[in-house]
Amino acid sequence: MIMMPPRPSIIALAALLLVLPPSASSRVIKGSTPVGGDPTADVLFDPNPAIPALTLYAGFQGVLPSLAKCPNELQFQPPWYLGDGGSGLCPSEYWNLATAAPGFVLLAASAWLYAYAGANRLVVTERAVGVVNVGADVTAEDAREYLIAFNDIEAYNLLPFGLSVTTKSEGGSKFFPLFWDSNDVKALLEERVRL
Repeated sequence: MIMMPPRPSIIALAALLLVLPPSASSRVIKGSTPVGGDPTADVLFDPNPAIPALTLYAGFQGVLPSLAKCPNELQFQPPWYLGDGGSGLCPSEYWNLATAAPGFVLLAASAWLYAYAGANRLVVTERAVGVVNVGADVTAEDAREYLIAFNDIEAYNLLPFGLSVTTKSEGGSKFFPLFWDSNDVKALLEERVRL
């Protein structure tokens, strides 16, 4: 094997990476600045449709089998399908909508979760965390009543399906569903919350 000398572009890229300050390669938070917020400290997290997408997938898995239960010769097949039958859709007289009901419920839940995730977004300010409704006319002062101050947080846990925050003043916990990137929230909370 013949060794090739390094190309100038690779050398320039390596030199650039060595010269860049560490802050240039820090985490990029997926969010925006809330209206009236501080662009250097406040983050309104972008919605992450993972849970609605998984619910949508489960809904389709619940609906499709009930629409494909009929003899193979009666099934509608796409024109490119050249097999013996099966895996097609049946005429409507063979549909069993009662068995598809759980799938339809999951499809409706997916639509609701997607709308909720888009309208209610997690916000982390310099001193608080909480969920605000981005569709309502909420000022920065009004939003403070929905937020939990960092000095009032006794403990917080990032769970597989959301953020659980235990407060000192109320003694209870508040749960924020996982409709945002959990790694971004973890990075900000580790930086700002002092327990």
